[in-house]
Amino acid sequence: MKKILKIFILCLCFMKPCQANEIEDFQIEGISVGDSLLKHFPESEIKSFLNYDNLPSDMRYRIAEVEKNQTTKLKTYDALQFYYKPNDKNYILYAIGGLVDCNSHKECLNLKKEILKDVTTFFKIAKPQNYKFKHRDDKSGKSTVEASKIITLEKGEVSVKYFNWSKNVEWKKNVRVTVNTNDVLKWVRN
Repeated sequence: MKKILKIFILCLCFMKPCQANEIEDFQIEGISVGDSLLKHFPESEIKSFLNYDNLPSDMRYRIAEVEKNQTTKLKTYDALQFYYKPNDKNYILYAIGGLVDCNSHKECLNLKKEILKDVTTFFKIAKPQNYKFKHRDDKSGKSTVEASKIITLEKGEVSVKYFNWSKNVEWKKNVRVTVNTNDVLKWVRN
């Protein structure tokens, strides 16, 4: 029953009175691409978010992550991930993602299916692009990602991915919804 309630809440989070055609119209925990993180979190909290500054990068964007806890009070997701420019004092978002942990393969697949249905309805997309790959962070090659992308948006894309982590890594299975601007996509790919 708890799983069904969680899926229902996720579905409601994507709905708006009218359907949208751009990524700025899509919200994750009430946050959209183009928003200032300062609208949602105090600067001191933003500065305390986990970040990936130690990874090889030209630092065009900072990747920051916050997990659900008593301070953040996330309603739907177990964690959020943000992309913003490191020297931007307004913390304008260029990408945002929401992550939900799952306990089983079946639960993750059902959750991905429900979220994808809502996202494709929201963006009026009949069929997303689906693909599967092995995750490079698992050296055993046993962790996979099942992804669905909506690629027809002018300013970016929305994807729904199921991360099926193997026992060789420390992470839990999860489903992620991510909104990326075209510039972030280009930066990530390079």
